[in-house]
Amino acid sequence: SVVRAHDTPNFVANRVGIAGMMATMIEAEKFGLSVDVVDDLTGKKLGRASSGTFRTADVVGLDTMAHVVKTMQDNLKDDPFYATYATPKVLAGLIEKGALGQK
Repeated sequence: SVVRAHDTPNFVANRVGIAGMMATMIEAEKFGLSVDVVDDLTGKKLGRASSGTFRTADVVGLDTMAHVVKTMQDNLKDDPFYATYATPKVLAGLIEKGALGQK
């Protein structure tokens, strides 16, 4: 069955998944980790899909991910985790170059 939650934007999976992906991208940047290293660490080694964080974002579509992030930024200003909804620089940079993902 469908559970309707009229008070929050995005599907629950999007909110949780995108927040985790953004946190991973931000930490990767902070520690200077390459895309390949991050995907290796965040894929099968964590019991997740072999695609890892960046490859998953690529398949979903970088512009789609950015849209979900923007929705969170626009509609969740009172959320205690709002500060973590900043668009990761790597995501913004790829989109600016026209790299929208494989989709």
